[in-house]
Amino acid sequence: MSKCLIIYYSLTGNTKKIARAIHKGVNQVTEQCDIVPLKKAKYDDLQKYDLIGIGSPIWFCEPPNLTYWLDGLPYQQGKHIFFFSTHATIPVMYAPIMARKLRMKNFTVIGWNDWYGGNHIEGAPPYYTDGHPDDIDLKEAENFGREMVEKSRKISSGEVELIPPLPDMPVVPFQQLDLMLRAIHKIPGFSLHGALICDSKKCKYPKCHICVDNCPMGYIDFSTVPRKFGQERDKCDTACGVCEMLCPTGAITRSNVPMNSTFQTETKRLADIVRIEGKDAFAATISEAEAKGRFRRLVPKEICLSHLAQPETKDTIKHPIFKLPKDE
Repeated sequence: MSKCLIIYYSLTGNTKKIARAIHKGVNQVTEQCDIVPLKKAKYDDLQKYDLIGIGSPIWFCEPPNLTYWLDGLPYQQGKHIFFFSTHATIPVMYAPIMARKLRMKNFTVIGWNDWYGGNHIEGAPPYYTDGHPDDIDLKEAENFGREMVEKSRKISSGEVELIPPLPDMPVVPFQQLDLMLRAIHKIPGFSLHGALICDSKKCKYPKCHICVDNCPMGYIDFSTVPRKFGQERDKCDTACGVCEMLCPTGAITRSNVPMNSTFQTETKRLADIVRIEGKDAFAATISEAEAKGRFRRLVPKEICLSHLAQPETKDTIKHPIFKLPKDE
């Protein structure tokens, strides 16, 4: 086995860092390892490689662009694949779902791994996972890449017992399940906060085209008449929100739901969950992971963002909410 391809999607830069570290590790033990962002990954090119690695952030499960890329993926002939992810506090559904999706495409899934990633929202209080991925994480990712190559070679040589069983679907507490289900982005109409719309009066296109360039689904095209925004041309009824976070003028917002009302509604809902379960899902999950040695806390929990804190109001939210990281 001599050729490997790493495919990744990254918004904040966390997954890109992990992907590059994995690429570094793979390169140490292969003849060739290429790395491409998801939007440049072509189905036909997969046949040129012996081993595929694919990674993304976790947005409940995989981001919508990866969902649709996987949907269109031709059936493979048992080609070896591994996957990886970055996430905040609740990653439990990603691996079980991704492993099954890849198995259904007739890949041989040889392994998977995940890493914590920090929050990159402008002006946000410290978050539980801030500081990740750090140098320790990146070294682990480098080792993981090398291990996947070595494992693939052994399996190809007949050690098929090294193929791991599918990860169990977790029994998810109500508290976590509620948070995750409300974050589903793949089903139109499911967005908790209403459809995204763009106010052309505030939009600075063509001078600014950051939403056009970074929509994971390619749903935005302001060069057409009429302009295309979202999968319905005039609105985007998903919970992705990348364009809303990146817009520097606040031209993109959720329709029919004032921003302050949105945050207040979300805060009340989370408070209701706390009253039912008696604890904050995010804080409890990360504390449990820390106790098991699964999470290394780099920010003191006393100063971390509480999901039950009073939210920002519309007047105090600054745009852009998130700035794309500069490439290394």
